[in-house]
Amino acid sequence: MSVVADNFNRANGALGSNWTIFHANALTIVSNQATISANTANFGNRWSANTFSTNQYAQVTMAGYDNAAVDQYIWVLLYASNSAESGYELVASTNPVALSYIQKVVSGTGTILVKQATPTWNQGDILMGTATPAGGGTLTVYRNGVSILTFNDSTFTSGYIGLACYSATPNATNTIMDDFQGGDLYRASKPVLQAVNRAGSF
Repeated sequence: MSVVADNFNRANGALGSNWTIFHANALTIVSNQATISANTANFGNRWSANTFSTNQYAQVTMAGYDNAAVDQYIWVLLYASNSAESGYELVASTNPVALSYIQKVVSGTGTILVKQATPTWNQGDILMGTATPAGGGTLTVYRNGVSILTFNDSTFTSGYIGLACYSATPNATNTIMDDFQGGDLYRASKPVLQAVNRAGSF
């Protein structure tokens, strides 16, 4: 079983050698958290230091998030490609009202598979996504360990995990992520939230 974690507790700058850029722009570390360096663009990285099984999960703490803002998104990546901007995005959003949705991205073009307007996401929430290929491919979004949205799609069945965000706000002060964790999903019915206190794999 391969499970990895990163609390970003290190010097400001690039995420480091365990990470590879996934979207148009790479995330950056500021004050021991991962964030964006500009607005109106996608920032994202996939964990490239390990490979994972077809049953996988990813989770991140929404350390900075303003649910009153417009066009603010934080998401985790599942089955992310190592050669193209393709995979699944499991998203918490404020556009234009609170949204949770699952999106399929093929070579940079996204298609929303399912969405809903509740519950409202808040700063400090843990966003988690799981993917299992059984039953035609099941994708599930969790908020603080509670399943809130699911969809079946089998376009992708393997790949990497990661995290990403977008904000229309002209600064990064309210789009911040911390305590990333993910890897092989060892309980297909529901993963267990656990604290992240170090960077690396275990």
